Amino acid sequence: TIAGPLWDCEGILTVELDMKLIAKSKLDFDSVGHYARNDVFTLTKHK
Repeated sequence: TIAGPLWDCEGILTVELDMKLIAKSKLDFDSVGHYARNDVFTLTKHK
């Protein structure tokens, strides 16, 4: 989560992002979600 909602007022939320961290976070492995489903993701190693 970058920022939460504005509950009691109107406004604009702004944020500065480090794009290097975003690209790095995409390499994280989700062991209990999408990648754990054998119908969606399979890994095969050929010698």
